[in-house]
Amino acid sequence: MNGKKKIKLEKIIKESLKDWFEDDWVKINTAGTIEGPCGTMDGDEPTQRCLPRKKAESMTKAERAATARKKVKGSRKGKQFVKNTKSTN
Repeated sequence: MNGKKKIKLEKIIKESLKDWFEDDWVKINTAGTIEGPCGTMDGDEPTQRCLPRKKAESMTKAERAATARKKVKGSRKGKQFVKNTKSTN
């Protein structure tokens, strides 16, 4: 990779990461309710699903509940990364 391509790639990565941090991330409980900001969980409970607010609000309550249950189940098995469930819309 030449110098110009590397600089361009680094710029794209920095902008993407900046956008990610600027999103309003919310915590979803297993009932499908948006509980509040991400990162407010107690240390002794399984990790809950966090999504950008726009994405969470675009999903049905049942879809949010399904993906939150999947995340909790994976967390209890020691998995840090658990894919979202498939969207029905």
